[in-house]
Amino acid sequence: MKTNGRPAAEVTAPPGLQLALHRLELMLRRQVLRLRARHQLVDHEFRGTFISDAQADALLTANGRRSPTEPPPIQALTAQIELLAGTEQLDDASPLNRLARLFHLNPLERDVLLVALAPALDARFEIIYAYAQNDIARKLPTIDLALQLLLANFDERLAAQRHFQWDQPLRRYRLIELAAAPATTLLAQAIKIEPRLVAAALNQAALDERLQFLVEPVATPATELPLPPDLRDRLARAADALATRPGLICLHGPPGSGKKEVAAVLSERLGRPLLGVDWARAGRSGHPLPDLLAWLNREAIIRGAALYFDADAAPPPEISALETPVFWGVPQPVFQLEQANPYFIFTLPRPDYQQRLALWQQQLAGQPGEAGLSLAEVANKFSLTAGQIRRAAQQAQTELLTRPGEQRQLTGLDLHRAARRCSNQALRELAQKIESPHNWADIKLPPLCERQLREVYLSIKHRSVVLADWGFGKKLVGGKGVNALFFGPSGTGKTMAAGILAHELGLDLYQIDLSTVVSKYIGETEQNLSRIFTAAENSNAILFFDEADALFGKRSEVKDARDRYANIEVAYLLQKMEAYDGIAILATNLPGNMDDAFARRLQHTVEFKQPDARLREQIWRSVFPAQTPLAADLDWAFLAGQFELTGGNIRNVVLSAAFLAAEAGRPVSMAMLVTAVARELQKMGKLPTRAAFQHYYTDVQQSG
Repeated sequence: MKTNGRPAAEVTAPPGLQLALHRLELMLRRQVLRLRARHQLVDHEFRGTFISDAQADALLTANGRRSPTEPPPIQALTAQIELLAGTEQLDDASPLNRLARLFHLNPLERDVLLVALAPALDARFEIIYAYAQNDIARKLPTIDLALQLLLANFDERLAAQRHFQWDQPLRRYRLIELAAAPATTLLAQAIKIEPRLVAAALNQAALDERLQFLVEPVATPATELPLPPDLRDRLARAADALATRPGLICLHGPPGSGKKEVAAVLSERLGRPLLGVDWARAGRSGHPLPDLLAWLNREAIIRGAALYFDADAAPPPEISALETPVFWGVPQPVFQLEQANPYFIFTLPRPDYQQRLALWQQQLAGQPGEAGLSLAEVANKFSLTAGQIRRAAQQAQTELLTRPGEQRQLTGLDLHRAARRCSNQALRELAQKIESPHNWADIKLPPLCERQLREVYLSIKHRSVVLADWGFGKKLVGGKGVNALFFGPSGTGKTMAAGILAHELGLDLYQIDLSTVVSKYIGETEQNLSRIFTAAENSNAILFFDEADALFGKRSEVKDARDRYANIEVAYLLQKMEAYDGIAILATNLPGNMDDAFARRLQHTVEFKQPDARLREQIWRSVFPAQTPLAADLDWAFLAGQFELTGGNIRNVVLSAAFLAAEAGRPVSMAMLVTAVARELQKMGKLPTRAAFQHYYTDVQQSG
């Protein structure tokens, strides 16, 4: 027969299994002869539907407690069966012997497996079993038939019933199932082979179909993992400790840190394949978790494999019952486990700058790029794991396929965009992402403020060079991040400056919503901040705390329990800021309310002052988009000199005037601008006066 034009693969039982099936046939022939000799088989067309008087008499006169003298034909069969059994025991390649070794089966249990296996291999055995059990409906062997075939007398069969208890290998490893109606005796229960054991007996590698949604083989990585040498050695020694016994290796690290790859390398060291288990799907399978674990354990034993559990919060239940080395990958730190077997806990660090650069070079080797493409720049800005770098490189290369052939070369923008997408996005749930279109030309600052802001930019841009290449990282204690305090009146450009830094560096900017952080309940503020900093560590983003004095306020004199816990909160936040390896910007309108400890320990402090008249005129001139139609009567010097507005106020005025002009269908005029200025002053609690508006005061009055 052919399938899809190809010859169908012929499936034959291995020689050792064929020999075992032949021995089973002889045992069944012997059993039939015994039943006939004792008149225990009914010779009637309705056989199996009733019990005859002769059969009842034969059952009552038979003495199963002692071995009767067998007729010569039966004795000859017994001798032949014993000879075949001795031959089978010497065959190490026999699938039954292999399964017996794997699951610690004694000879009797191995033969019970054979009795259960036979109907799944050859349908003739269903007919023979029904005949031997005197019931055409009983096509599966009962425990009684199996024991009758395998043991000579009543006492042996009575003692052998223990092998069918739930804690014995046949059932503990889920090699067989017992099928019976309620209240049926143990002997009357039918034995059914598990389908996975049929495949194993035929030396087939088919995975149990109930595990297909949960399990997939894990390949050993082709390249060396970026791990410190001392950690590599400790991992190897831990794996060696599990070479002859089951145990657990817990691997903690952020997504993409190589937990599964490390497990694959260690499993290969043990000479075992690795099966990856997505335990998050277990609860949706519809199967009880103990059954899933039992099937996983059986699969691992058959394959000689180790198991890797990808779990979010806790190890699977009863993981210590698994009789194979187990790896458990978790994103959160683990310090202690309740395990009977030996266990080891390792933290996989993020690659440092040099390792990230090597990973980028490795992933993009041979890929055409634009002149001056700097992998060092993207390796510096984005603290990605090996897995994230691999995905980012693949995404960047895939996107090239959408371009014309002559444009298929990587650019720095391609790599930055891919790296941002592959960063952890968990921060989106805890903070608001700010999209900033502004660049350096869009902001007008006093010279000192601009220099300080550019120093912040340079400290981020060249961080890896100074810390890694120049060795400063080894001298620093605690976090190696960049933090800055922006302070000054509202509207002076603090948020805009943070957006420009993010835009120029190619990083995401997230503003922390303090309403979701600060809590009146003791301890909740620390928990909220911990979640934010944990998510931010993997996000490669800039954290922006606006109105930070509400969060990082001064510690006060302890007058009650609430004061004490408030001070604990401030101390905790200071600790988190010092340990944070990312970029954080704190902004406040009231620097005097900030705790002194923060002011001393922040790396950068940038003061945003109220702009003077010269700077205000620059802001007035630059804030209009090039497409905006402007009237010829605009008096920039007057606007800048008469109204002490911040950049934020000026932007509000210009936008209001633009709407007035759009409604009138005319260019933005001076009358529209002074009208909008008056509205802005009123919002600030100031009344428009003739002295301030001078000859434009009439326009203000006419606008109402």
